[in-house]
Amino acid sequence: MESLLPVIVGAGLALIVSIVTTEIQLRMNTRRQSKAVRTILKLEMDSNLQLLADFWSSLIPVNEQERDIDTQKQRSSLSFIDAPLPVFTQRALDSQMSFLSDALNESEIMAVFRFHDRFGMLKTIRSELILAMQEQRTDLQAATIEGKGDRHRLLAYVPLTPFNKKAPGMWDECDRIVKQILAEGNPLK
Repeated sequence: MESLLPVIVGAGLALIVSIVTTEIQLRMNTRRQSKAVRTILKLEMDSNLQLLADFWSSLIPVNEQERDIDTQKQRSSLSFIDAPLPVFTQRALDSQMSFLSDALNESEIMAVFRFHDRFGMLKTIRSELILAMQEQRTDLQAATIEGKGDRHRLLAYVPLTPFNKKAPGMWDECDRIVKQILAEGNPLK
C-alpha cells in the first residue's frame, strides 16, 4: 500500500500540471485570437476611412461664401451620385462576428457597429438622391413630350422639384455623417 501512495500522488500532480498547462495554453490562444480579431477589424476600418476621405475630397465642395448655397449643394449632391462610390466593406466584421465578445469590450463593439452603420447611412442617402434625380428626369421627359420637344422653353415652366428639393438637406446630412466618421476615425485605435 505504501508503494502505491507515491504513484497516486505522482498521478495527481501530473493531472494538476496538465490542467494548468491546458488552461494557460487556452488563455494564450484566446489572447492571440483576440489580438488577431482586433487587427483584422482595424485594417478594414482604416481602409474604409481612407476610401471615404479620398472619395469625399474628390467631390465638388460647397463654398459657404456663395449666395446661392442650395444650388451649390445641388451640384455637390450631383457629384456625389455621379462619382463611383467606393466599396466600403464589412467582410472582416461579418467573418469575425462570433469572436467579437472575446476580443472587444461592450463599448468597442457598439463603436464598431456605429462606424459601419454610418457607411450604410451614406449609401441610403445616395440611393434616395438617385431616385429623386430619376424622378426629376422622368418629369422633365414627360413635360418635353407634352410640349413637343422645346426643352429649353419648358425648363422655365416645369419645376425641377424632386431632386432640387431634397438635395440640399440630404447633402447637409451626408456632409455631417462624413465629417463625423472622419473626425472620430477608427474606433479601435
